[in-house]
Amino acid sequence: SQTQINVVLEADNKLDEVVVIGYGTQRKSDLTGSVSSVSAEDIVKLPVARVDQALQGRATGVQVTQASGAPGAGTVIRVRGGNSITGSNEPLWVIDGIVVGTNFNLNNINSSDIKSIEVLKDASSIAIYGSRGANGVVLVTTKSGAAGGVGKPQVSVNLYTSSQMLPEIPDRLNQVEQIEYTNESARFRSAAEPFPNDPSTYPDNDWVDLVLGPAPIYNADIAVSGASDNVNYYTSFNYFNQEGIVKSSGIEKYIFRANLDIKLNDKVKTGFRLNYSRLEQDNALASFSQAAFGIARTQPVFNDDGSYNGFDDVTGSPFSNPLANIALNTNETFTNNLLATVYVEYSPAPNWIIRSTFSPEFDNTKQNVFNSSQNPALLSVGDTGQGSARVRTTNRNGWNNENTVQYQSDFSEDHSITALAGAAFQKSQTEVAQSEAFGITSDATGFNNLGNSDPTRAVVSSDYNAFQIASFFGRLNYSYKDKYLLTLVGRTDGSSRFAEGNKYEFYPSIAGAWKISEEDFMQNQGVFQDLKLRASYGKSGNQAIEPYRTFGVLTQANTTLNGGEVPGRTLGRPANPNLKWETTNSFDIALEASFFGGRLFTEFNYYYKKTEDLLLDVTIPRQTGFNSQLQNVGSLENQGWELLVNSTNISNSDFNWNTTLTLSANRNKILDLGGVDFI
Repeated sequence: SQTQINVVLEADNKLDEVVVIGYGTQRKSDLTGSVSSVSAEDIVKLPVARVDQALQGRATGVQVTQASGAPGAGTVIRVRGGNSITGSNEPLWVIDGIVVGTNFNLNNINSSDIKSIEVLKDASSIAIYGSRGANGVVLVTTKSGAAGGVGKPQVSVNLYTSSQMLPEIPDRLNQVEQIEYTNESARFRSAAEPFPNDPSTYPDNDWVDLVLGPAPIYNADIAVSGASDNVNYYTSFNYFNQEGIVKSSGIEKYIFRANLDIKLNDKVKTGFRLNYSRLEQDNALASFSQAAFGIARTQPVFNDDGSYNGFDDVTGSPFSNPLANIALNTNETFTNNLLATVYVEYSPAPNWIIRSTFSPEFDNTKQNVFNSSQNPALLSVGDTGQGSARVRTTNRNGWNNENTVQYQSDFSEDHSITALAGAAFQKSQTEVAQSEAFGITSDATGFNNLGNSDPTRAVVSSDYNAFQIASFFGRLNYSYKDKYLLTLVGRTDGSSRFAEGNKYEFYPSIAGAWKISEEDFMQNQGVFQDLKLRASYGKSGNQAIEPYRTFGVLTQANTTLNGGEVPGRTLGRPANPNLKWETTNSFDIALEASFFGGRLFTEFNYYYKKTEDLLLDVTIPRQTGFNSQLQNVGSLENQGWELLVNSTNISNSDFNWNTTLTLSANRNKILDLGGVDFI
């Protein structure tokens, strides 16, 4: 009989969001650590070609820089500054709980499949990843099925196209101006004018226009998802094609994903995450700087006989013709990647969750390079009429196994704890094989027949490396009256990268938070909806070195025996079994506040990090037979602040207007380089 219904919409409260943390999830209001989050809604507003590009400008304290303008090129990411001088400063990537490390090609992941991205920044949040967390941790969670009911799958299609182009090209001399300049330069040198005739009798080639041009992008996504009481699924296929502004560059991607969760009964749940990708990349064969500035307009593209020109029309010296490189040479890379995880989750009692995952990864990369015998650039190296080719294959495979036990309980109305304990094991190995051929006189087979070359000049090489990590970790979250929060984290990592005695290291952290807005004296005030103060201190690490760096290596060194040269080996670098982890100690303090019914959210962080036992190449006495040795010496620090402001300006059924402001500053300072003073 009711004819009027009053509905009140509350503004979105950022502190009520659920965010992903290491080995679990947590309400943002219950966090004691520093975590920045980017949602699927944020990503879809501005489509990106790579996952890492989604972080640009969206997370405080996270600096994302495009490494190159080439299609498919990655980014350089720094989370609260760099912690190492010789080691990697890239954050650790974890995709659906799978630790993929810093060498994973993020082109393999479709950004449309992402549900959320979290960046763990302070000691409390990254200590759960121990020896690999010092540079920050990026957690990527992909989508699951949206509830649609049995037999009611949801289908989504996303298509877009765009074009890239240079916004502005620097002014250059036109053909007439170039001829006048060249002739004038010759007269100063008392030389004959290279261009005595009318300019119209000479070529006028704009090499910039010949090499550069608009670069279209095509993207197509189709996803099918659904859920019932016991099954949740999400599948997608992505096609992405991006051409480069520099002709002969581009990337083409095919990505398939399947996510499945099955509830077998009230206690057992299982499922898998599978991601397969194939990348086909054309590596640029022409140099942009050379094409734009290094070649005069009077240079003809072709000789009179139709072959590509390779000699400067003024100096007579050879030059690299970018159009010849594009048409005659080949440089391409093909990558196939399979990333998967299978899990089983068992709840023997309502408060207990036991989970085990196994995650294999297979990655195969093949690069084909061919330099044509018809390319005039070969004249500059005295190898006229003889081409070269190179085929390089890289096979990387590995697996992760993670096992966790979680217990959650509210002992009373005032006390609540969540405890997590686990063990993780990882193994990875990489094999590389490369063959190079020279003296190829025919373009007929290109890189497909390396035997069609001079056998005396063939170069064959190979490489192999592997590493293993064993880890044991735990975390305790305690809450008193939902006002006072405490988090204790500890992780022990053992790595095969280090020698006996230094393989294992323990990484602890402690963090606390005070929900000031829950205090009695904060009730009935009209300013703050939420107000929280938090602080953390802890230790994290960085492996920083490649496998086998604790060992000496043998290198080829021929010698003379009985008047003839014979192959030999010598020690190429000194061993150092005392190498250990780089260690970073971090302190963080922050204030979070929500105003005006949640319409305005602010967060301010101050942090200080000091990294010790830096891995550096140190000069050693030459009497040892070496110039330097890798040692743990020196230290550096990072300190800075971060400010995040989120506001909901307009929110109704027809129009939404949200604003995000991020400000951050970081100061990096080298404190010690092993006691050596530099002027």
